[in-house]
Amino acid sequence: MDAPLPDPLEVEGYVVRVSEALVARLNQVAAPESARTPINFTLRPQTGREQRLVEQTLQRERRKRTELVRRVQTHWRLLEERRAAQVSEAVERQLGEWQQRDYQAPLRTRPLFCEAERQALIQCYQTERDVLDCAQLITALEQCAARAEQTALQESSAPARTEPVAKSPA
Repeated sequence: MDAPLPDPLEVEGYVVRVSEALVARLNQVAAPESARTPINFTLRPQTGREQRLVEQTLQRERRKRTELVRRVQTHWRLLEERRAAQVSEAVERQLGEWQQRDYQAPLRTRPLFCEAERQALIQCYQTERDVLDCAQLITALEQCAARAEQTALQESSAPARTEPVAKSPA
């Protein structure tokens, strides 16, 4: 283990003396004069021409800074719009995936009733300016729907047909 160092005032035979000049020189090397006192670079135009040149330069620099700020703001706005569009697109894509995964359209076990009449009426609505011209097709669709309703009611009220089970000879 390291032994503790003795107090320098108690050690005999060694003396270190530091002069004030050495301290001043060390301070000068550590912090040069230029670092301790700032240099003032204030321009003071002497003539009217110099004044105009200084003003023009200052205006040009202000315009450059203003243009730079405008470009940065435009850039950030475009970035934000792009990010918002990407987020919206991602949300729409995810919703579409969920709908495709979770939603199953019901399967049609039989064709729709009155499909021909319905298509004829839609075609009439698309081509005729006056919807009253489609009155005959509306009547035909209503009659077909009534027949389909009657057919559906008859099928649901009819007893289920079951085949008699043949008895096996014992």
